[in-house]
Amino acid sequence: MNAGRFIRRIISIASCAAICSLPLIPTLACRTEKAELSRAIRHESLNGITAVTYRVDLRKTFVFSANLNLPERINNQSWYCVWLMVSELKGTDPHPSMLQVGLMRWDQSKFQMQPFIATEQAGKELAFRGVAENLTGYHRFAIAGDPSTIELRMDSKVLMSAPRAEFFKDTPIYVDIAAEVFAVGDAVSGLVNDVTLVGGDDKETPPISDAAFEDRGLKFWCSGNGQWEATGRFDPTAPRFVQYVPPQCR
Repeated sequence: MNAGRFIRRIISIASCAAICSLPLIPTLACRTEKAELSRAIRHESLNGITAVTYRVDLRKTFVFSANLNLPERINNQSWYCVWLMVSELKGTDPHPSMLQVGLMRWDQSKFQMQPFIATEQAGKELAFRGVAENLTGYHRFAIAGDPSTIELRMDSKVLMSAPRAEFFKDTPIYVDIAAEVFAVGDAVSGLVNDVTLVGGDDKETPPISDAAFEDRGLKFWCSGNGQWEATGRFDPTAPRFVQYVPPQCR
């Protein structure tokens, strides 16, 4: 797996709140104009993101799923989140197509835990939508694709469905789990377990991760029994996007 491509992609992805410099409400789909897009990219580069990545065969039907929880960090100053993503694997502009689904805590919800979805088509603007309900505990999220359709799901409910060709054509794709934080000194949060990646007729088993990235004090580690835990505090002076070999978390 090409580390440079992943690093470029993670730096440039439209994250769960990359556009939080704009005044959002939970049900608003954001449309950044050119001037705002430049600002959003600069804002986005300040975020701390740790991720564990997996390969996907573009030719196959796939379902990538996991249980997510986002424990509260009462001393955090700004937003933080945990999510699943599927994205094109490319290291060039325009921004690759991607879809995200997961959980976030932000001031718009008074830091109650909320689900969200975010999508971006290559060369187009980000669309972000918080789902207007507060949650507690673990919830199961999934990204499912077949030759015609791509879906984002929570607890078996379809949050979004779209033609797959609108996002992914012939470019290789990958999926990942990630946790993200914005404010310097804030603690990352995110618990992820029962990760499965099914492609075609494959048996539903915990997938073998291909790479992981530690970013400015933030890292995923396996706490046992198949559970990933995001740990650390965001330190912008620490090394950025250091690739490490993740443990096989089973």
